[in-house]
Amino acid sequence: MKGYDSYKESGIDGIGSIPKGWHRTKLKNLVCQRITDGPHETPEWTDNGVPFISAEAIRINVIDLAYKRGYISEEQHAIYSKKSKVQKGDILFCKSGSTTGKSAYVDIEEEFGIWSPLAIIRASKEKADGRFLFSFIQSSVFKYQVETNWTFGTQPNIGMGALENLWIAFPESMQEQTQIAKYLDYKTQQIDDLIAKKEQLIKLLEEERTALINELVTGKKVWDGKGFSKPTKTKDSGIDWLGEIPEDWEVKKLKRVFKFSTGLSITRENLSNSGVPCINYGEIHSKYGFEVNPEKDYLKCVNEGYLESSTKSLLKKGDFVFADTSEDIEGCGNFSHVTGEAQIFAGYHTVIAQPLVQINARFFAYIFTSQPFRNQVRSSVKGIKVFSVTQSILKNTTVWMPTLENQRRISETIKLKEGRIKSAVDKMVSEIDLLKEYKKSLISEVVTGKVDVRNEVIPEEN
Repeated sequence: MKGYDSYKESGIDGIGSIPKGWHRTKLKNLVCQRITDGPHETPEWTDNGVPFISAEAIRINVIDLAYKRGYISEEQHAIYSKKSKVQKGDILFCKSGSTTGKSAYVDIEEEFGIWSPLAIIRASKEKADGRFLFSFIQSSVFKYQVETNWTFGTQPNIGMGALENLWIAFPESMQEQTQIAKYLDYKTQQIDDLIAKKEQLIKLLEEERTALINELVTGKKVWDGKGFSKPTKTKDSGIDWLGEIPEDWEVKKLKRVFKFSTGLSITRENLSNSGVPCINYGEIHSKYGFEVNPEKDYLKCVNEGYLESSTKSLLKKGDFVFADTSEDIEGCGNFSHVTGEAQIFAGYHTVIAQPLVQINARFFAYIFTSQPFRNQVRSSVKGIKVFSVTQSILKNTTVWMPTLENQRRISETIKLKEGRIKSAVDKMVSEIDLLKEYKKSLISEVVTGKVDVRNEVIPEEN
């Protein structure tokens, strides 16, 4: 796409040149009322009434009231509205917290209130097209100004005075502003639709992976000499939720297959960059869920003195280590299994499971990933803000075991198919990242006049 015929320096950091007929001004000069934020106090919550939102309700540039904090009364909303009342066509801007700089265009009629992390920007209809102003606020050049003007406490924050004094570049013609806004609405919607399709495909692939694991590790399909098919001979497992299993499979309590112990009684202060690698519950929940290889994976270390004093917490290849706490129910049962030969300790907030009998460790890793196993753990844990996964809970879960050879065959089949799924997912994630970068670049190029879209034809439905 071509640019404009001639340019001039904008004098704005991060923007560079703008078309010769464009202007620059501060944000406060393009709004019809002073930029205001929501109340700083905690409201009195009610069971119903007016939805009350904060930063998390901004979802991909729009407001989603499903993410409201709660409800407030009509009376309290009326009081708060004297300072900050949202209208359709407003721009909501996150001015504090981890999402500082995010924004959304209000395109809904429903009444709602906002909390203090959000500010209302209302474009002056005589000076700025609201959608154009929103597009500029979304651009990386505006976000650059936000980042160079925010302050840090525990999280970033940009004050109202700093926000209203940020620079906007714009064409004087309202018709041109509207054309730019319509063009960007059309093009970014195309990009968002592509991203949504790829995200849906990723979701379907993840569901395919989960179904594959659940199907093979519970014996719903078995090896028939050529491939996997429904078993011809089955027996009652004796467990309602498991149902029929292949005739040659066994059902056991986990304590009959593994011996259990605890990780090191240490804190973060005991960790350093040298010594013996140590996996703690944090790494299990984040980096190294499912498997860890101390020969390849980066882990903090403990002093080598623990090799003499705490051998019971030392792991070897094929051992499992579970996180003994989780902040959400989905994380209950998270684990890692050791795939390398090097020494590694289980650290704080961990439960160790070491095989008592010969097993295929990867097969059991897939069992511990499966929904039937996770459901057992989740139904047994207790907690409100933090859930505790005890040795007793793990010991008394039920597992099902084919022969060692079938364990190997199942784990190798899942690993192969899982690898193909992962490759497809990784490819789509990369494509999504490229689309997001293209979208960011497109918005910034168009709202600063680096490309000329005045004569671009936009389909009528947009």
